[in-house]
Amino acid sequence: MRRLAFAGIAGSLAVLSHGAALAAVESISVDGWQTNNDAGCFLCGTGYDWCGFGLGVGTFADPTPVGATITQITVTISGTSCGPAAEIAVDLNGTAVATQIDDMLESCGCGDCNSSTPYVSPDYPGGFPGYVNGGDNTVNLTPVGACDGFYVSHVVVDITYADSTCGDGIIEGGEQCEDLNAVDGDLCTNICRDATCGDGSLWILAGGTEECDDGNAIDTDACPTTCEDARCGDTFVRAGVEECDDGNVSNDDDCVGACLLPACGDSYLRDGVEECDDGNDVDTDACVSGCTDAVCGDRFIQAGVEECDDGNVIQQDACLDDCRAAACGDGFTRSWGGVEECDDANTDDGDGCSAACDVEHGYDCNDAVCTSTCGDELVASDEGCDDGNNVDRDGCSPGCDVEPGWACSGEPSVCTPGCGDGVVGDVEGCDDANTTDGDGCDGACQPEEGFDCTGEPSSCASTCGDGAVASDEECDDGNIVDGDGCSSGCALVEGGDADADLDADADADGAVTDGDTSSSGGCCAGGTARGPSRRTAALASAGILLLFVRRRRPRC
Repeated sequence: MRRLAFAGIAGSLAVLSHGAALAAVESISVDGWQTNNDAGCFLCGTGYDWCGFGLGVGTFADPTPVGATITQITVTISGTSCGPAAEIAVDLNGTAVATQIDDMLESCGCGDCNSSTPYVSPDYPGGFPGYVNGGDNTVNLTPVGACDGFYVSHVVVDITYADSTCGDGIIEGGEQCEDLNAVDGDLCTNICRDATCGDGSLWILAGGTEECDDGNAIDTDACPTTCEDARCGDTFVRAGVEECDDGNVSNDDDCVGACLLPACGDSYLRDGVEECDDGNDVDTDACVSGCTDAVCGDRFIQAGVEECDDGNVIQQDACLDDCRAAACGDGFTRSWGGVEECDDANTDDGDGCSAACDVEHGYDCNDAVCTSTCGDELVASDEGCDDGNNVDRDGCSPGCDVEPGWACSGEPSVCTPGCGDGVVGDVEGCDDANTTDGDGCDGACQPEEGFDCTGEPSSCASTCGDGAVASDEECDDGNIVDGDGCSSGCALVEGGDADADLDADADADGAVTDGDTSSSGGCCAGGTARGPSRRTAALASAGILLLFVRRRRPRC
């Protein structure tokens, strides 16, 4: 058996020379870790409880020969005590060496205690559990219970091992195999250990399938514990390279693509989280930067689809709620900023709201609805007149229409009868579309004497036999009997029979004769003409004007 000793000095790792004898000794000194601070004893006193933080002493590289079997570990500590004794546990790579009350801490106070009872592990003929032959090993000092504080300056580790020679064909000591070569890539490594993942040797020969072997148990570096090159999808999150690794190729869960945490804009659609994901941060396409579907009202103008998008549903500003740019004729009055006075959903003039969306004269508009107000003395485009009242038969009706036979103009409207327009107004008896007298309807649009007028424009005709001599009659004796001097067509007729009949009628009416008693027709020799008949006189005395002219033959 051989025994080596190692010591740490001032925190550095130093391997001293050693011989080849079976009892060769080497030392490595590792700087200790204090429990309070670098000042040491001046902080001594009661009330301190730093011991509970533990004393990580340090890590050293194994200096034993390749293939050596480590059978026993001895640890000796030295330093300065700041209080009563404390129980300290010592382990190597997690395997306990010993636990005891160190005599260094019993009575030396604040002085330098350079020796203490060594911590000696049990004897392990098959090898100290967890010791790494050819690798790094760590010694830990852990106080058990409370103490006031102390300072550890040095730790000495003594390693006892059984030596063997790897490659001599003899399996002995800590060797697991012997293949008589120093090749590392076959079934038996060059330290005579069976090839295995994590031994630091790349096993690629004799059926070896390792892609890598970095000799550690870290799964977050380039070579995880599977000895396969780290790759996305191996379930190990490679530090500094991957953000996640869930071991699958699904892109709609919590780890997508090249082992990245899902995020809007990664081109992968996460069900229930994103509405869309087009892999860009463009806000004018169908998927905006928040990974939501582009919609009217999201404040982003979708190219080719929307004209505007102001993010509101107000219809009176420059952008309508369907993301169309406001314009005259869209049916919404753009009142913000006073751009439009009205908007009736068209660009027609004459309907109350002009082609420029201004309220037309005589109208009131409420957005798209424009109405005129009859009686406001303003003549709107749908009114013929407006005289400021709702009186009928004054030329302008209560509905602001020009009444038949009238002509209206101005604001408020002034209406006058329209004689001569062919329409019989309320104050007209006729209207024959002219103002000429003597045609039955005179210049004031009243029927002339002896005429009856009907229709529009008026058609006027005299009535023979009504006793009134019209302008187109020679006579009118109140009847339409022929043979009485005034024919049935109200024309004068020459003939004695007519006179005799007229005289007979006059005599019957009691008219006084003029002294001629002859009843024979014609002119009597030596006779004198009679005066007006009694009928004529009676008609005259009754105030009836006989406008016809009678031509009488003198009676003899």
